[in-house]
Amino acid sequence: MRRIIAVLIAIAAATAGSTAQSDSKLGGPTVIQVAYYAQPGKANDVFAQRQRASDVLEKLGLPRGRILRRSSGSAKDPDVMWECEYPNAVALDGALKAATSNAEFEDVRKQMEPLIRKGEKRVWEAQPTLPRSADVRAIVDRHNADATHWYAAGDVDSLASIFAADAWQMPPNHDPLVGREAIRAFWRQAVTWGKWDFKLEAQSVDVSGSMAVERGKYSLRFRPGTGAPAGMHSSEDHGNYLVYWRLDSDGQWRIVADAPVSAVTMGPPPRRS
Repeated sequence: MRRIIAVLIAIAAATAGSTAQSDSKLGGPTVIQVAYYAQPGKANDVFAQRQRASDVLEKLGLPRGRILRRSSGSAKDPDVMWECEYPNAVALDGALKAATSNAEFEDVRKQMEPLIRKGEKRVWEAQPTLPRSADVRAIVDRHNADATHWYAAGDVDSLASIFAADAWQMPPNHDPLVGREAIRAFWRQAVTWGKWDFKLEAQSVDVSGSMAVERGKYSLRFRPGTGAPAGMHSSEDHGNYLVYWRLDSDGQWRIVADAPVSAVTMGPPPRRS
C-alpha cells in the first residue's frame, strides 16, 4: 500500500507541474524585520507603540508578527525589533499595502515617528520549512470534521473553500467535477435535494513536501427533502477514498483531487428482452 501511495504522490507531482512553476515564481518564505532606535528614555514607549501597530494588523486579518526588545548589548543597537514571516514576497507586498492604506495603522505609525531616532527595514528570503506529517494529519482531520458539518448544514461556500481552484472531485457514478466553481455549483444544487450526512475517517496521511495523500473510509446517508427531484429516494453508501492535498502559496492545505470508491456491491445488470 505504501508503494501505491508513493506512486500517487509522484503522479501528483507530475500533474501539478504548472502550478508548482507558478508558485515558484512567487519565491519562498519571506521575512521582514523592522528595527526601531528609540529616543533617549523612550524605549518602553516604542515597544508599546509597536504593540498597538500589531493589534491593528491583527484587526485587519494580517499576522501580528513578533516584537523583540533589547535586553543587552550596545546603545548603538536597535531598542525594539519587529519581525514577521509571510509565505512569499507577494504576500508581504499585499500585507504592506493593506496596512499602509488603513487610516488607523497610519495614525499609529505617525505617533511612532517622534519616539525614534531612526528605523531600518530588512527583508529576507527564508529557507522553506518542510511540514511535519503529524501537523498535516491534524489539518486534514480538522478539514474533514469541518467538511462533514458543511455538507450537513448546506454551507456550500465554506465547503468549496477547502478545494483548490483547479480541484477535481470524482463522485461515484458521476462525471468528474472539475474546478472549485464546478464543485460549488454542483453542491449548491445538491443540498437543495435533501440532507447529506457524511462520515470521514482518515486512515493514513503520507506527506511529501507540499503534497499529501490521504487514504480513508467514508459513509454517506442521504435523505431527500421537498426540493428533491421526482423519483429520488433515500440512499446509503460506504467505501474508501483517496484525497490528494496541496499546500498552496497562501499557506493553506487544499484538496486537489477527491476520489471516493464505493464498496457497495452493484446489482446484476438488467436482462435484455
